[in-house]
Amino acid sequence: MDVNKVQKMVTEFFSSYELVQKNVGTQLNLCEKKILKKTLFPNSHILDVACGWGRISIPLAKMGHFVVGVDISPYMIKTAKQKAKKENLKNVRFYCKDILKFNFKKRFFDFILIFESSLEHIPSNKKREKILMKLCKLLKPEGLLITSFHSYFFPFKEFLRLQIQNIRNLINRKYEMNDITINNLYTHFFTHFEIERLFKKIGFKKIQTFPINLLYKKKNRFKSPKIYIFFKMFIYNFWIFKKVRN
Repeated sequence: MDVNKVQKMVTEFFSSYELVQKNVGTQLNLCEKKILKKTLFPNSHILDVACGWGRISIPLAKMGHFVVGVDISPYMIKTAKQKAKKENLKNVRFYCKDILKFNFKKRFFDFILIFESSLEHIPSNKKREKILMKLCKLLKPEGLLITSFHSYFFPFKEFLRLQIQNIRNLINRKYEMNDITINNLYTHFFTHFEIERLFKKIGFKKIQTFPINLLYKKKNRFKSPKIYIFFKMFIYNFWIFKKVRN
């Protein structure tokens, strides 16, 4: 896999003027609000990885937290800085950096956020491991990393496409296993076992997973939450990990 080429494709996708203008609001969605309400404490130090145009960072700064946002897209960071300046926020900083080249105090952050399934768009297992190792060093002892992932198995038509692509990956080795390009966007689909194994290897312990249906109940077909817990492998999930190794 040409990691640099794939990374360029991902950056260009998320940096498009049309995409940013369409989604330029800076507001936490209901699920994110519930997750953060359960975990954050007042005046937290928060690192927002792949922060984009500050959709997460700016509302958290308004709540009184000290927030650092990092993203590889110059256009995204420019937009985030403009919004922070407009809001006159002094407790949020934005950096246009590859997170692996981002230098900051070790063990500084209470929480690290990687929302909107951003890890799925990082090319290569090796780079994903390096990123998580870097983030682990930036977290305080027993600090929390909160992230989210799509389901490997759902929707079914995409699962079938992924298996066909996996056969191609074995043949031509363009991508690694469970890598696919959908609508011009590179994505790696994680299984639950892969997520747990990866974070444990780096030095994290899983605290809890939240199927999105337990956080956003308005459109649920079933009233019992046990159903969604049982079938969580087929649902979009938020994950909370604790740092257990320095």
